[in-house]
Amino acid sequence: MRSKLKVETQLNSYTAVPLKSLAMLLLMCILASGCGADSEEISSTGGSEKKSSISNTKQWEGVADGYISTGEPTTDRIELFVRIGKLLAAAHVYRSRAEEFLSVRDPSLEQISTAKFRVAGALDDELLISIAAIEPVIQAKMIESKQQFALHGLLLELSDNQQISDIINGDRAQRDKQLAARQKVFVLYDRIHSAVLAFFPSRHEYLLASSALIRQAGDKAAVAVSANGVILNVELLKEASELIDRSIKLDPRNVSFCDSQRLPMRTHKDSIDELLNKMVPLKLGEKLKATASDIYRLAKQAQIAGERFPIKDSSECQ
Repeated sequence: MRSKLKVETQLNSYTAVPLKSLAMLLLMCILASGCGADSEEISSTGGSEKKSSISNTKQWEGVADGYISTGEPTTDRIELFVRIGKLLAAAHVYRSRAEEFLSVRDPSLEQISTAKFRVAGALDDELLISIAAIEPVIQAKMIESKQQFALHGLLLELSDNQQISDIINGDRAQRDKQLAARQKVFVLYDRIHSAVLAFFPSRHEYLLASSALIRQAGDKAAVAVSANGVILNVELLKEASELIDRSIKLDPRNVSFCDSQRLPMRTHKDSIDELLNKMVPLKLGEKLKATASDIYRLAKQAQIAGERFPIKDSSECQ
């Protein structure tokens, strides 16, 4: 059922990992005071114009659309894939924030602290709790496939203060530590890929999970992008882009027996590429060719395509 989107700012609880509590406080400071990367971007590009364009914009208003996954992830495979997709997107945000900081020359202690908080914030408590809930299901499936690994345990390692210090450390004398820290992210990618292949979503499951992820991206874009496409929040928009982009990785490339199976999948991926091309550049105050409306429209299209497929794939063609 469609519901009126209420734009609200929500804070995730960071009590389980002390570093995350500080991260959220600092991020809120950045958003509230205009300090940090976004404000530097404005001042370095003749920014009074961009400040004016942001202050004169209207917040997006409309109706959210797309699939809503509300099932129990231990029994609902679509919800399971939604959580795996969110984990993959968060892992890419974690990595990209770390890599962004590595380009900073001679960072100050304040910049280093800010970078740590940003990287830590990619793996928030909500994500950790959601993955902990599906860990037993994933482990049981992997044992069937003669594999054994943990996702939640690796996430805790990635959230460790020393790990984050190492992954943003651009000191070439500490290169080995930085590479080891980065390697943990690639291990996470590999484990996620193995889990997707082990569960092997049907076209029905993949498209509905993708629809749900794209809808959640729309929720972020509704805050991050104004009604006429002006970027108001770069961090949130990047998170939205990753949710859309990484949803493709949930597709295990099922064997197609006819165009009725092949074409909807191809159309969906082409639509994702087209939408993502409209969502650049990711700079504060810049104007995009897309808004939350376009994202929700794609989410709805994926939902319709997914619901037309049978729950389980078959060789039968319509």
